[in-house]
Amino acid sequence: MVSAAGCSRCGAPRRPGPGAARFLPADAVAALVIPRLGEASRQAAALQAALVARPGAGDLGTLRTALGAQLGVDLFDPASLAGAGLDPERGLAAALLPAGAGAAGPQPVLVLPAGDAA
Repeated sequence: MVSAAGCSRCGAPRRPGPGAARFLPADAVAALVIPRLGEASRQAAALQAALVARPGAGDLGTLRTALGAQLGVDLFDPASLAGAGLDPERGLAAALLPAGAGAAGPQPVLVLPAGDAA
């Protein structure tokens, strides 16, 4: 008799986990939730390309290159985001929290979708 053991998730389609918004506090002054980082990245790239093609775009064509140089990742390319350790299939969230004691203004919070370490 031959028997094999394996994990129940092997070969199964990946189920989306809870959204990034669950990490935002309820008292946030403002919030932005992006359900799928990769899709937002593709749409931002298409928008940037369309804007650059219009007359009067000025230096907008250098935006992608300049951001990539400063951040070390191309925000407009899902493969680049994945290479930086982010999971483009998951979402991100950003919020402004009320100013705390001694704070000059609202405090920013950013929740990024970390890629799988395995």
